[in-house]
Amino acid sequence: GRVRAGLASRPLMSQATLTKGTRMSEAPIPDVLTAAELDALLAVVNGRSKTALRTRALLRVAHDAALRSAEVVKLRPADVDLATGSVNVRKGKGGRSRLIRDCLDPATCEAVAAWLALRDTFGWDGRSAVLFGTFYTRPGRASGDNSAAKGGDPLDTSYLRRLLPKLAAKAKLSKDVSPHLLRHTRARGWSDRGVPVADIQQALGHRRLATTSIYLARLAPAGMGASQHGRAA
Repeated sequence: GRVRAGLASRPLMSQATLTKGTRMSEAPIPDVLTAAELDALLAVVNGRSKTALRTRALLRVAHDAALRSAEVVKLRPADVDLATGSVNVRKGKGGRSRLIRDCLDPATCEAVAAWLALRDTFGWDGRSAVLFGTFYTRPGRASGDNSAAKGGDPLDTSYLRRLLPKLAAKAKLSKDVSPHLLRHTRARGWSDRGVPVADIQQALGHRRLATTSIYLARLAPAGMGASQHGRAA
């Protein structure tokens, strides 16, 4: 993915600040995916079916913008700007909105464009349909004649929680792959490339800078599982 020009490395907060007054320092260290593992996961979503096109675009956007599952399923087409590679999150966790600038990889933009080209043929309601919608409308959710409804409702986050382990098994990955693992992986990548913590905080939607600093300090380094990552005394 892109990194904005001029971003300089900024040191994390001191260990004393990281651990003071928080339970996060005692939490298990989350895994992250290596670049090879991420490529393998995305590679198993192949083909040109409507499900494959939607899944490929959704997973790439979720990773590149480090989105929570509840955020990616609510995105509207206007929230993803392919010209600038930016993603707008409306009312994320805590009701906070944020713009993740210049975060989408060119391959992600291509995947979204391919999905949009197909999506435009579905006749979904332009006022209410989300970007990565269902292919049908559940009974009782559409107004008027349900038989005429064409879908576009938000996917359930449980769908993503079931889908990713299946894709991971198909890719022969040994890690417990979840939507949040994609978020962890992106955050670790930003940190490894020297993106300032304040910018990562904004992208992740954390209220406090200390939360982001603790979060980054607890993530397993890329290429190392949590079980291999030594804990500080």
